[in-house]
Amino acid sequence: MKRWVYLLIAALVAPLLQATNLTWDIDSGTVGNQDGSGTWTNGAGNWNTGAGNAVWSNATPDNATLLGTVGGTITLGGNITAGSVTVNGTQPYILSGAGLTLATGTLYIPLNRLTIQNGVTATGNIRVGNDASNTGKLVIAGGTVSTPQLLVGEAASRNGFVE
Repeated sequence: MKRWVYLLIAALVAPLLQATNLTWDIDSGTVGNQDGSGTWTNGAGNWNTGAGNAVWSNATPDNATLLGTVGGTITLGGNITAGSVTVNGTQPYILSGAGLTLATGTLYIPLNRLTIQNGVTATGNIRVGNDASNTGKLVIAGGTVSTPQLLVGEAASRNGFVE
């Protein structure tokens, strides 16, 4: 009987612990996404699901999108664990502060620029650029990047830059 109860609890709790796709939102008091400079901290509410505001969780880990319509500096206010991070849009972002670990996915920079500054240690797969029309750029400015796989562009175009 106890085993059945444990299985039931696990089935009910498991969906609550799944990663969520979140978009950077520095102003959770305003409806929609407002990107720009801010601090990314586990448990902080500067994220948006598209349906409303959300809190970042290292435990699940969530998937982050930085839209880059404004860009800016994002300070990692402690070690962050993400499923994946996509840096998209037209304005560049800078990561500073602590560590960024990609638990299951990729740091993907299809058409924007991401600078990793002093103090940031990024661990996980990295993909820079996408195809002939998308040129991403990763700048390592004193930070540390440890990756088992670095893909720069597609095989045919090789668009994308690492500096």
